[in-house]
Parts: sequence; C-alpha cells; structure tokens
Amino acid sequence: RIIVPTNKTRKLLLTYGISDEMIDIIPTGINIPEIYDKKLLRKSLGIDEDAKVLLYLGRLGAEKNIQEIMAFYDMLKDADIKLYIVGGGPYLKTLKEDADKLSKEVVFTGMVDANSVNRYYQAADIFTTASTSETQGLTYYEALANGTIALCRDDSVLDGVIKNGFNGFKYKDYQGLEKFIKRVFSDSETKELLETNARAYAEENFSTKGFGEKCLASY
Repeated sequence: RIIVPTNKTRKLLLTYGISDEMIDIIPTGINIPEIYDKKLLRKSLGIDEDAKVLLYLGRLGAEKNIQEIMAFYDMLKDADIKLYIVGGGPYLKTLKEDADKLSKEVVFTGMVDANSVNRYYQAADIFTTASTSETQGLTYYEALANGTIALCRDDSVLDGVIKNGFNGFKYKDYQGLEKFIKRVFSDSETKELLETNARAYAEENFSTKGFGEKCLASY
C-alpha cells in the first residue's frame, strides 16, 4: 500500500495511474503541546490582553500569498483586531514595505526560537493563511494542536484537516473570511467550542501516536 499525507498528494498519484484502493491518506504525526495560560503568554510576548489576534506563522515566501491576508486584515472594520506575522524568509522586506502602505499596523516578530512557536499559536485567537502552495502544511496541524482556530484559503490540502464551522473555516473570498471572523469574535461560546474541537481533532488525527497506529493498521 502507499501512504500519503494529504488528498492533494493522493490526486497526484491518481494521475499516474495508481489505484485509489492502494492509497491511504495518513497525515504526518506531530507532538501535541501542553496548554499554557493565555493571559500569562500574552504578557510575556507583549501582546495586549484584550486584543483580537490574527496570526500567520511560517516561512515568509512569495508563494505563501501573505499579502492577501494583510490586505483583507486592512479591510476589517474592527479596530481591536491585530495581525501578527511570525517567521522569517526572503519575502520579509517586501512584506514590511507593503505593510507600511496599510492603514493598520502589522506586527512582524521575525524568526522566533522553537520553544516560542507554540506560545505564539496559543496567544493568538485565529491562525490564518492564504497559501495554496502547500504539499502538506504542518502549520495547520500545529495550530489546531494548540487549540487555535484555523482560517485558511480553500485548498484541497485541507480536505480532512479543516472542517467549516467545526475547527475553523476555509474561505474563498474576503466576504467569507470577514463573516467567519465576526462570528468568532462576537460569540464567545462558539469561539470556545471551535478551540476545543481544534485541539481534540488534532489529538485524534495528527498526533505521532495516531500516525503510528494508522500506519500499522494500513499495513
């Protein structure tokens, strides 16, 4: 049998004549992090306790389509929403130049050490990305594992990862993104449920333990 991490990879194999019955989709397992106190996390990271935080975390490359997130963020009417971009890469200078043209501030942290990655996920309210270039996208799994709601541009790599209205949302345009953000920040019970679902779904589907068990079952 052939094990692949995403539906996108499965579709590629099908074009080469591989039988669908021979393919199992098993996402690469990740370690499930411990949960920290959000108030203390924000204080340690210099994030306002009451801010509504959107987070992009990952490599800063042209293929990640980060300008779309920045442009859509600038269109949001809620002034309490803040966008944090965590990471480094060849596109950092360009993104900073584009951010200077916006009416809202974008916070660039640059590269952070490995121990801070989960802290930023958990300090945020929503992880968001506009990338459609991922072959797997481990940041999706990491966000969910940290109990962070995921808001991502619709892409086949998200099949079986993001379930609309359950652990996040796959948007197709600004209107879809805006509607979901309003829903999350206007209903605390919905937000809490989405966060709980995100964490539980990641533990079940993306943990290293689950990965091993599914691989054994496949073979």
